[in-house]
Amino acid sequence: MPQGKDAKTILVVDDEPQVLAAMEDLFEDDFRVLLQTSPKAALKVLEREADLSAIISDQRMPGLNGHEFLGIASRLSDAPRILFTGYADLDAVVAAVNKGHIFGYVTKPWNPRELRQVVNKAVAHCELHRALLEEQRLLHHLMDSVPEAIFFKDRGHRFLRVNASAARELGINDPTVALGRRVGDFLEADRAEMLEAQERRVLETGRPLVDVVGRLGERWVSATVAPVKDEQGVGTGLVGIARDVTERMRLEERIARLARAHAVSSGINGLIVRVRDQQQLFVNACRIATGQGQFRQAWIGMLEKGRVVPVAADGVALDVLSAMPADLVPGGAARPLDHIVASALADMVPVAAVEGVDGLTTLALPLVVERAPVGVMALSALETDRFDAQEVALLREMAGNISFALDHLHKARRLDYLAFYDGLTGLANRRLFADRLAQQMARARSKRRLMAVILVDLERFRGINDSLGLDIGDEVLRETASRLAAAAAHADTVGRIGADCFGLMVPEVKSAADVAHLVRERILPCFDTLFAAGGEQLRLSARVGVALFPDDAADGEALFAHAELALKKAKDTRERLLFYAAGMNKRLAQALRRETHLRTALENRQFVLHYQPKIDLRDGSLTGLEALIRWNEPGSGLVGPNDFIPLVEELGLIHDMGAWVMNQAVTDFQCWRAQGLNPPRIAVNVSASQLGREDFVESMAARLDQDEAARACLDVEITESVLMRDIQACIPKIAALRKMGLRVYIDDFGTGYSSLAYIARLPLTALKIDRAFVASIDNSSEDTTIVSTIIQLAHSLGLKVVAEGVETAEQAKLLRLLRCDEAQGYLISRPVPAMDIEVMLANSPKG
Repeated sequence: MPQGKDAKTILVVDDEPQVLAAMEDLFEDDFRVLLQTSPKAALKVLEREADLSAIISDQRMPGLNGHEFLGIASRLSDAPRILFTGYADLDAVVAAVNKGHIFGYVTKPWNPRELRQVVNKAVAHCELHRALLEEQRLLHHLMDSVPEAIFFKDRGHRFLRVNASAARELGINDPTVALGRRVGDFLEADRAEMLEAQERRVLETGRPLVDVVGRLGERWVSATVAPVKDEQGVGTGLVGIARDVTERMRLEERIARLARAHAVSSGINGLIVRVRDQQQLFVNACRIATGQGQFRQAWIGMLEKGRVVPVAADGVALDVLSAMPADLVPGGAARPLDHIVASALADMVPVAAVEGVDGLTTLALPLVVERAPVGVMALSALETDRFDAQEVALLREMAGNISFALDHLHKARRLDYLAFYDGLTGLANRRLFADRLAQQMARARSKRRLMAVILVDLERFRGINDSLGLDIGDEVLRETASRLAAAAAHADTVGRIGADCFGLMVPEVKSAADVAHLVRERILPCFDTLFAAGGEQLRLSARVGVALFPDDAADGEALFAHAELALKKAKDTRERLLFYAAGMNKRLAQALRRETHLRTALENRQFVLHYQPKIDLRDGSLTGLEALIRWNEPGSGLVGPNDFIPLVEELGLIHDMGAWVMNQAVTDFQCWRAQGLNPPRIAVNVSASQLGREDFVESMAARLDQDEAARACLDVEITESVLMRDIQACIPKIAALRKMGLRVYIDDFGTGYSSLAYIARLPLTALKIDRAFVASIDNSSEDTTIVSTIIQLAHSLGLKVVAEGVETAEQAKLLRLLRCDEAQGYLISRPVPAMDIEVMLANSPKG
């Protein structure tokens, strides 16, 4: 008999000892069996043995019958109860079942196997029931333990369950008080109506509201409400969780204020580097404060003869601000603003106070040069708690930076400026350029970015100085600097690093090709127009040398030196642009030549169309043609589309090429008809960029309206992978094409993982099975199964199926057996010129 606290125990009650013995023999291997001959004695056992797995009782016993005994037992134990009885007692048994007093019954004479099955089922039911009760107990304990408010509601917005936290939010101590009531019974009407409106949206849409933040009195609460659905997906109620996020919102607001203060400090720091004029510094600093810092008002006043005179402002008109005393007699009458300004200047520390009836909190920041106050910057905000210690510290640092800028402008303008800037052009000189280059390289290194240094040398500039004079030469240099600065992404990345040499930094590039494009499209065009200087019209040219980080050098000095070597080689070889890496020049030259040839090909129409026939697999009749473009490249012959279409798309020329393909296909079609031939429809391929254009459908409609022949002959092929990039956007476009009378094929089907649900929604004409599956159907059962499945799928949707890449008779035969409609491939014909199609049409039987 199993022993221990984990042993399963059953109680057997029968007034016949031999039955009890048989029961013990039957169950003793798996259970601890308690035997009783009297129902009354069994009830006493139940009082001390609560954790039973099952109770088995005979029906006919003295004192109490079986179903009466089990009815009493049901109040003492949750163990499942089993009755074994004769057929004469079945009515009483049925009544006991209906009352819920017994789990099941076994008729006499009882079958041991049947009884064992009933007991096992009852024990399993008991364990499951107890596990569910324990799970429910733990769930309730968990709900009441978490600090968040959790609730369940029915569809009528009545509470079914709330935890302790939710009860506190409702203003009650006992969660059961809320059961069956609505939130309007506890909260103010407008707040309750807003909450129930949100809940109605959840029930109507079936979509949860996640992390909805709103005010609840003085607090902020974040709530998530989700629908409770039954097995059929029908909403039966709501579950929600809410948490107090007041501290989070306050922290976020504080972080936002600090971020804005940091943005002000950063913006003004950048301003300090660029601006060389004191008034411009002040005006822009105020704009940054109100813009990036979101202060209501910002103004700067300078100390003049014992008074602070406002000189720049934003958010408030300058003429509204009046001069104020720099110091006040103790107890003297003055505006609050006067006091905080005077205090800030006297103690040289920031001072904040609420000003007047506007309720603005104003912070006065002293501007100090050489340990003496020279002015004040005042920042005003609507929030009464706007300026905490951290924000004041950031803003104080900002004011210190402005003070430093003033000191720089006042005392070191002529000395330090010339140490870092070119006095003629205003650009960074070689020293500052090298310093900035080191900084940019450090950032590029930390972010693992590619960057470039570009050196631009003016050709024959010495001749201008020698022949026209230094003044004209200086004008040319200033104009060159202006053009290069305008061409650069940022002015602080341009410098004059030699007498007639300029440097540019490109802090972030994707590849050397991007740098080459930048030089050709932005830098070299700076010299395409004439330079006007001293009444002279001068044409200049330039040579360019480029070095890349980290490919060409690991530090700024080496990178600069390598760019100089590239520039020297460009000057020696008369090349307009050279990279330090020789291999890079060769690759870029090849790419440039290829691009130039391709643009020339588009201009000179060096393209031709070849056509590949499609046939009906049942009778071999010609059903269609696919137009395939070829480039008749001079000196190279015909070039396949894989060698030039990617570059065409990169250059943005695919739309012009697509229009040419359609026009040429229609022209060939009309030509064949003019000869009395009966050509089939022609399918043209549409690329991803063509299909993605917003005006794609409108341009196709205009093309078809322009020429009825186009409507009669053109079909469209779209590869499955292109379709799957944005199938939702493609569905209405394809529907519009079909409405125009075009047939639409999905090309390369089977490679793009199409959703069958979407395929069913697309108004297609046919699927073209990818050649990769067709190539191995005669020796691969797996691919044969895939092809067969595609064919069946297409036919079930009313679509035709075209097999691509059919190259053998065996493949064609198997495709016919699989009921494929059409075939295309080398077995039928390779792509051939239009004149070969003409011969094919002339020799085909007249239909």
